[in-house]
Amino acid sequence: MSTRKPRLVIVVQSKITGDSRVQKAALSAARAGWEVALLGFDGIGGEPRSWLGPVRVIRRGIGTAHRDAYAARWLEIREPLFPGAYRHWSERANAGRRLSRRIRRERNQLPQDGGITAILRRSLLEARLVAPRLTHKVRSWGAGSHHSALPVKAADEVTWREDLPAFLDWRDAFAPALVTLAPDLIHSNDPAMIGVAHEAVSALRARGHAVGWIHDLHEHVSAVDWGSERITAAYVDHEREYIQAPDALVTVSPEIALMLADEYGLDEPPAVVRNAPLADVSVEDAPSLRERIGLAAGVPLIVSSGSVDPRRGLHTVVEALATLPDVHLAIVTREPETSAGPLRDLLKSAAALGVRGRVHTAPYVPTFQISAYLSSADIGVFAGIHYPNYEASLPTKLTEYLHGGLPLLVSDLATPSAFVREHGVGEVFIAEDAADLSRAVSALLADLATYRAAITGPLLEELSWQHQATTLLDLYTSVSGIEPEAPTDPTPWEVSESDTGALDPWPALEPVHDPQPASETVDDPDPDADEIDADDEVDALRHPEGAQPRLEAVEDRG
Repeated sequence: MSTRKPRLVIVVQSKITGDSRVQKAALSAARAGWEVALLGFDGIGGEPRSWLGPVRVIRRGIGTAHRDAYAARWLEIREPLFPGAYRHWSERANAGRRLSRRIRRERNQLPQDGGITAILRRSLLEARLVAPRLTHKVRSWGAGSHHSALPVKAADEVTWREDLPAFLDWRDAFAPALVTLAPDLIHSNDPAMIGVAHEAVSALRARGHAVGWIHDLHEHVSAVDWGSERITAAYVDHEREYIQAPDALVTVSPEIALMLADEYGLDEPPAVVRNAPLADVSVEDAPSLRERIGLAAGVPLIVSSGSVDPRRGLHTVVEALATLPDVHLAIVTREPETSAGPLRDLLKSAAALGVRGRVHTAPYVPTFQISAYLSSADIGVFAGIHYPNYEASLPTKLTEYLHGGLPLLVSDLATPSAFVREHGVGEVFIAEDAADLSRAVSALLADLATYRAAITGPLLEELSWQHQATTLLDLYTSVSGIEPEAPTDPTPWEVSESDTGALDPWPALEPVHDPQPASETVDDPDPDADEIDADDEVDALRHPEGAQPRLEAVEDRG
């Protein structure tokens, strides 16, 4: 008779790092007695494994066979201008990433002191790097290009197999992995993984292996801009094909649950599990955001946590700083200031407005430390513009702010603004209206104590992950028919990813052939090295329409 724990695989399109929702789900299951593996994306194509407390973390690459075949049908290719030039812009971008990593690695190996030896070694390194950087620039100048020859297609004629072959590449890499891992329960996340999990569950059940399946819908797919109308229609077609297949569905807000039920004709709405922060965790070692950015106590500080997407409206906050002379803004993000992208554009705008000295950036911290990290600010902001997916859910960052004791500053998006008004925990301003945002900030700073007092214990309890996770754990049991025995000494929530852990109970996976390079953000600390940064060039080999759909999960869950 087997005495092993029941096994759960949580599979996700993201790289797992920074994906707080799946990390917390995995830890919740492990604490409830499941043997848990987190299966996510790795761009190298191997099978790196690590540990998140008792959770085995496995990453896997994907191939490009289906996308390459699609590109071959619809691309017109201009050859490079001269021998040695890059064949196309995607090759140029990947070469730039490799060179940036090399530069960063070699600089990090240099002495960090200011002695004469260190200065000399830095000078010699920079001189040695001139040639490869110049070579890269010349090869980039002569790069070939691709022009899409895709025929025009109406949205209702789009099918995901024909128009988004990337999902077939995800399926071919991840479905066999799930079959090999042979869990008792699969918890799939993100758009591509509903098709992956369907393939794996069908194969396992055909072999007589009992497996339950829950699918987690992090977004209202049809309300997200995936790059073009054609790609968005393909996302919807893919989800519509499989949405009735899982044993249970989960999503991030009641509003999205009702929309999904109506759109797909579901018998009942998905269960709701908000992506709330962890409560009652040890924060003794949590860093202080205010200290990280070097800002004195008492100086008004607004914080924005998460990726810097133009749709998140931070340009409005920066513009408002011009009329709030004592107020500072901290942006907590993984995006480097020196990389071409939205953050650098935002900082340039801040400089043009004369407020650059009051706009700070800070890095992420482990999931369990987020709220404590943010708590030294005065106000938490979400300034999103009117965008369908933002209207229908409460962003994770707002609950993180509340657990840090921060009053909220939100734009007049439907769900966030209704929540703030109902509970009295902040102020609402007109989206993209800097003057109204400035008014709201002044109102908050004039009476912070009253807004903080509205952040009550019962509200924080409801908006805690521990409370939300009870719904998820109940679903695990009802779908699988398994109620594991919880350990008497559960692993604490305060864990970070590590290379060391217990004996690995999960089988090795077959390698992925033709691995897809990771979609990494260039992190070259040299602000003058613009030519090395990947400037969001379209990877035409994968997406010949000229749109680069988001193949990885969004950073913020809910």
